[in-house]
Amino acid sequence: MNLSDDVFGYWRGSHATIDQLFAYSAKKNHRKTALVDRNKRLTYEQLDKLSDDYANYLFECGITEGGVVGIYLDRCYQYIVS
Repeated sequence: MNLSDDVFGYWRGSHATIDQLFAYSAKKNHRKTALVDRNKRLTYEQLDKLSDDYANYLFECGITEGGVVGIYLDRCYQYIVS
């Protein structure tokens, strides 16, 4: 069974959101590569931590759960993190 089979197996029959699916993948595959951008390589664990840090920053700035935030970035790993 590969990673996508495992994640989609988890998803089928549930009402999982994309962030829940990612959290599931990050927990099961924390040391595996999740993202490669030019010379930057992030594991699931690193990507999960960076996205959590960014979410916490947004909360500190007053963005509430369900709030909309625009993203203006070139294609890069920070775009995926955000």
